[in-house]
Amino acid sequence: MQRLQRQAEVWRTARRSQTEPPAAPSLTDYWKARYPKYQLATHIQLMIAALAELKPGDALIITMPPRHSKTETVKAWLEWMLGQFPDAEAMYTSYSVRLARTSSRSIRNEIATGLAFPRYFPNVGLAEDSQAATDWGTNLGGFFRAAGVGGSITGMGARFAVIDDPLKDRKAAESEIVREGVWEWFTSGLLTRLSPDASLVLMHTRWHPDDLAGKVLDMLAAGEGDELGGLTWKHLNLAAIYDDPNVVDPMGRELGEALWPQRFTLKRLLGMKAANEYDFEALYQQRPRKRGGQVFSDSPARYEVPVLDGARIVIAVDTASSQRKTADFTAFVVMAGRGVPSEMQADVLEVRHGRYDLVQLGVVALDLQATYGVDILMEETAQSLPIIQYLATIGVRVKGMKPVGDKFTRAQPAAAAWNQGRIRVPVSTPWVSPLLSEVSSFTGTTADDHDDQVDSLSYGWAELVTDAVGGFFVGTA
Repeated sequence: MQRLQRQAEVWRTARRSQTEPPAAPSLTDYWKARYPKYQLATHIQLMIAALAELKPGDALIITMPPRHSKTETVKAWLEWMLGQFPDAEAMYTSYSVRLARTSSRSIRNEIATGLAFPRYFPNVGLAEDSQAATDWGTNLGGFFRAAGVGGSITGMGARFAVIDDPLKDRKAAESEIVREGVWEWFTSGLLTRLSPDASLVLMHTRWHPDDLAGKVLDMLAAGEGDELGGLTWKHLNLAAIYDDPNVVDPMGRELGEALWPQRFTLKRLLGMKAANEYDFEALYQQRPRKRGGQVFSDSPARYEVPVLDGARIVIAVDTASSQRKTADFTAFVVMAGRGVPSEMQADVLEVRHGRYDLVQLGVVALDLQATYGVDILMEETAQSLPIIQYLATIGVRVKGMKPVGDKFTRAQPAAAAWNQGRIRVPVSTPWVSPLLSEVSSFTGTTADDHDDQVDSLSYGWAELVTDAVGGFFVGTA
């Protein structure tokens, strides 16, 4: 009898081994199988650990720079969870349904014909009657939907939900109407669709202090987490460069170390920062700044004698549209710059500032060009083209440049250098006081009375940095 019982158990074990799927792998092992050619960098390991620890009722915010494998890693987590819970409902959202559909299609295709999912979860496949890129199901009763942030997500719930980049770009992030629309969709839409055992992942690069992650983090800091769907929130925050000794770095980096040096070297990151410090602080350092506050320090570095040896001279001008007393001034700013972008230093040599008519403007331009021997840098727009053409007829050499971004955005690299003491002004000269008055009051909003000197300073600094890095221009992000 005992022999027959043992034989029956052997048969049952053999039968189970033929029908039951293998045990679920760790998320790390699944990620390796999913992306066999990718590098499992330290920051990706941190993401994997944070995702693997998510329990029912947990929510994770991931804020880190673009192009650092956030989306790929979260897609692997979602597939891994669907393999273990193939009857669950899942939702993937982004600022546009097109982008969400792209990730949905990738997950769907991995389940159907990928390298990792069929290997580890052979009993889970796609439902034969539901395989569209936006809405598809599993053969075990699960359902997946891709949707745009702000779009309708009624008609289904979600045990697993992902919000991937809820804001498209800087323009959307700067719009209070757009930000409030995202918040309304999040609180009255997505949170109401989560099942009691749901897990949520919110990931995006930062654009604005009041973007979706910023609002959630502010509420958590104020002790209002219970108003965020009753979820237990966690935050993984990684800066491209660890530069704040008052913040504990999850990776344990030394000050000045890059997040993914094998792909984004410190030199490259510093070059990007020099080109557009405002966007770099938001997108790469996760420290977005709001318009309306003081941008430039009112205590700049000073010099008694400018450094001209080895320096490149630039003259930048921001022209007024008329000579009316209510119109902006025209401002010429002359700068002498030296060094590589990350260490660029410049001395402001001269500022000419006034309400000039066309003839007066030409006289000033000729005088400055005769003094310094360089082209006049001027933005090239429909409004400025007649001025450029006139200056050419009187012998002024003009280098036109296309304005990129608005005045506030353009000012950020120069403001960063100014605040770091890398742009210096004379100890005493008649034009310094008006310059400091305008610069220190600049906010980048419509409240500014005048911003012509700031714009010229910004163009001059951008030209120095552009020349040093071979065409890398302010405003690209």
